[in-house]
Amino acid sequence: MGYYVFQLVRIQINGKKINSGGGSYDEVGNQWKIGKWVELDEGFSSKKEVTYSGKYNINGMKVDRWKICGVGGQKFGRVSYDQEGNQKQIGMCMELDEGFSSNQSVTHRGEYNINGMKVGRWDILYLHWNKKVFITKGGIINSGGGSYDQQGNQKKIGKWVELFEGFLKTNQATYQGEYNVNGIKLGRWDKIDLRYQNIISGYKIFDDNGNEIFQVNKEFEYSSYTKNMVWIGYKTNNKKVDRWDLMYNEAGEYKLIGGGSYDQEGNQNKVGIWVEVSEKFDYDTKVTYNGEYNKNGIKVGRWDVVNYCTQCQSGCINFDENGNEIYRSENKKIIFVGQFLNCKKVGRWDIMYWQKNEKKYKKIGGGIYDQKGNEKKIGKWAELDEKNYDQKQFSYNGEYNMNGMKVGRWVILYCNYDEKIYKKIGGGFYDKEGNEQKIGKWIEFQLEERKYDEKLFTYNGEYNMNGMKVGRWDVINYCTQCQSGCINFDENGNEIYRSENKKIIFFGQFLNCKKVGRWDIMYCKYNEKELKLMQILIRIFQQLVVVDFMMKKEMRKRLENGLNWMIRIMIKNNSPTMENIV
Repeated sequence: MGYYVFQLVRIQINGKKINSGGGSYDEVGNQWKIGKWVELDEGFSSKKEVTYSGKYNINGMKVDRWKICGVGGQKFGRVSYDQEGNQKQIGMCMELDEGFSSNQSVTHRGEYNINGMKVGRWDILYLHWNKKVFITKGGIINSGGGSYDQQGNQKKIGKWVELFEGFLKTNQATYQGEYNVNGIKLGRWDKIDLRYQNIISGYKIFDDNGNEIFQVNKEFEYSSYTKNMVWIGYKTNNKKVDRWDLMYNEAGEYKLIGGGSYDQEGNQNKVGIWVEVSEKFDYDTKVTYNGEYNKNGIKVGRWDVVNYCTQCQSGCINFDENGNEIYRSENKKIIFVGQFLNCKKVGRWDIMYWQKNEKKYKKIGGGIYDQKGNEKKIGKWAELDEKNYDQKQFSYNGEYNMNGMKVGRWVILYCNYDEKIYKKIGGGFYDKEGNEQKIGKWIEFQLEERKYDEKLFTYNGEYNMNGMKVGRWDVINYCTQCQSGCINFDENGNEIYRSENKKIIFFGQFLNCKKVGRWDIMYCKYNEKELKLMQILIRIFQQLVVVDFMMKKEMRKRLENGLNWMIRIMIKNNSPTMENIV
């Protein structure tokens, strides 16, 4: 019957006695294992309680299927051997990784051909019984793998995910990259850290011959501004290269707020698109600057200023090709945003306005400059009044021709500070020849600022074909829409008469600088807002005398001289009262 190396071995685990292994040797004395066996792994220990159970043929060679299990009955894998006794693994199998342990197990699953060579797809599986950060409910996850050639040369080809050296002992990381048809690594291989949501923690670069020519590792640096920010990026030879991300600790959670790329040569030059933060980001207004560095690490073009909390633009800074700042517009009520070419405005420019209690800027105007750098406005534009009143906005909307001259109809719009809708208050036409001459009827405006208040007036009149004001221009109070005066111009555009913003005004027409036709007198009583056509009742000795100033030439002259005659009468006759009876 032969004899047994292990007739029965019992070990006690958690108070339970279990069979660990054993089998039979041949009776001839060749010490060949024969028949069914349960063997211990060569590195069997409390950390690696693994057994192999299968069959030996009469020549002491493994044949058929062998199971790989734990002493508690867990199934870790299986392998199959050929029937001829060559002990070649064939067919589908699942074998253990060299660093396998009972609590953290890595297995390789794939196929051997009839010659015992790996072919086709092979998967690397990772089993972790305790840490749910890698898996769900202690199950198996696919950690890596790739393909071998079908010719049986055991050459890795195509894309592969391989385990980092010391995967189970130091950190759970993989390398991901590609093999060529000759089984040689080429190009970039990324190091993926499974512990931190599969982030890239480094990479290697291989040449066409499979030689490693470049290696970088991801590192962490605290920002010089505040410890609430941390930089995460790559270094090689202690030099920053490739991508660096800026993370910000917001309410206990780190979020990506900025970053960009350094050159690959190790010069630590910033290149390409970057998002940077203000120095007082953590203490003051949270602002980021978004723009581009050229290949020499110099800021160029437009950098947008963005409010981090609202993610809305709050300005821009422009740099020339040498990195010199040529324009800045930020953190004001009104900002102008656009591009430069050779220090000249080109392309689209927007006018943005920030209203009190609003979170973001609103576009209120803008237009297009020519692309040749002549700073000529072309096409449709919406422009702001040059004075930029704080409480009111005035916008001029119209069109420029290709020579940068105003043509056609232009509209003047008005918006009060507490309103959101622009209203039309004026406008008119420019000549079509491009001389930028106003022609025909126009309504213009003037804002009269006083110590405690302000008044808005419009001026309604006509320009001749030479762009000169002619005839009578009526002055209208915009709030009351009542006339408050007039200004008269001769045929050469010279002002010859003005009567406005007084208690009593006179308005009419001139011909050759002489008054002609109908003239009216307007009077505004105390505490009233509007002027009215005036007739006067003078109370003298309890009798009423109607005086029509427009019918009596002598009285008209006296009124135009300041009503001195009426004041003398009123003083002499018991202070009679003046009443408006329009």
